[in-house]
Amino acid sequence: MKETIDTNNPEIRPVLNFSDTLIVSISFHLLAITSFEELSESLYSTAWLSVKWTDQNLKWLPSDYGGLVKTTVPPHKIWNPSIAVLNSIDELKPIDSQFLHPTVCSNGTVRWTPGSAFRTSCKMNVESFPFDVQSCELEFFVWGHEIESVDLEPYIDHVDLDTFKENGEWELIGSSLERKFLNTEGKPHPTIVVTLRLKRRATVLIQSIIIPLVILANINVLVFLVPAETGEKISFSVTILLAFGVFLGFINDRMPQTSETTSSLSVYMSCLLAFSAVFVFMSILIAKIHNKTQKISGSWLFLYMRVLRPCCGRRKDNITVTSEGKDEEGPKNSPNVTWRSIARSIDSLLFWVFFPPVFLTSFALLIIPSILNCSR
Repeated sequence: MKETIDTNNPEIRPVLNFSDTLIVSISFHLLAITSFEELSESLYSTAWLSVKWTDQNLKWLPSDYGGLVKTTVPPHKIWNPSIAVLNSIDELKPIDSQFLHPTVCSNGTVRWTPGSAFRTSCKMNVESFPFDVQSCELEFFVWGHEIESVDLEPYIDHVDLDTFKENGEWELIGSSLERKFLNTEGKPHPTIVVTLRLKRRATVLIQSIIIPLVILANINVLVFLVPAETGEKISFSVTILLAFGVFLGFINDRMPQTSETTSSLSVYMSCLLAFSAVFVFMSILIAKIHNKTQKISGSWLFLYMRVLRPCCGRRKDNITVTSEGKDEEGPKNSPNVTWRSIARSIDSLLFWVFFPPVFLTSFALLIIPSILNCSR
């Protein structure tokens, strides 16, 4: 037996006829999803392969060797397929496990189980962040051989998860293993494609992003309930504006810069940031109106009488129009118009204009998906 192995040439494809195709069967056994780097769009995983083929040069009769049915052979002494990962981010090289000896059976069947830590590219779709589901692939091929010489096929049609350890950030919700072809220079090259479907565990992000964002979005509208005479109206709106800017930067730092999709959460936050800037502008305008001392013009009086007072004004106001913004007594049962009453009415109108859409949008885009995610 030793003589047979020593005289074997590991550089020659082990077939009886060089026109024959050597069939290499592969199964994929996933051990762990180590990490998923979103900025670089790279997946770290640990797994081992079960690779089988038939070596026509390593067949023997068990009766000739004391009933020996199988044995282990150093990998450098027999031919083995140069299997590599096509979408590897690190250097493109064959999987090498020189410390692991292949098992050879008397019928020529060789079983080799190399393992490695893989770093592969995975295009992210962040449109539904933080409730996104990613589909990542590992593509295996035999280096330096065309389909006429070496053909790849799956040994089992699924990913083996018997030894899989769950990841704390990503949940494996599905996997598949299938044979595909890669056309290069007009020739098909067989590949084994392992697909992993990963769902983000969003509980921590709900607590750190979604809940504070919902609170901020609704508090932002409350600036119109802060009385202008307190002097805190503008500082309140500016503080909320800065908070939105910080949140938007935090989310963008987690997103890949080359992604072809845009997170709906980022778009929503950009809209809230724009609304907050508008609220700051409106707060300054309302504060200016509140502190006016000149006589109220006819256009402002018309706006108050026809729009603001019917919607948001006080119906028990007197009719006297003042120039200093002070309340003065006028004829009974007639509206009294001051700059303060105009400012209060504008505040009330803007609150009811913005609060319902902000609340309903937050409920539809953030609260409902969070409840559905936690209930699964």
